[in-house]
Amino acid sequence: MMPDGGIDKELIVLNDITMWSGSEDPEALNPEALNYLPRIRELLLTGKNGEAQRMMYDHFQ
Repeated sequence: MMPDGGIDKELIVLNDITMWSGSEDPEALNPEALNYLPRIRELLLTGKNGEAQRMMYDHFQ
């Protein structure tokens, strides 16, 4: 996690190999995971965190 910003606005950048593949193995790839990212972002921005998390578990592992 890499936070950046100030009091009124903060940007958090997440980038971890396990986020995309569900595995720490660098050879484990899930090329379809990216297709779900826009919907997951939309869910997070509208406060539907539980639904976003379920979608992450279903499609990013």
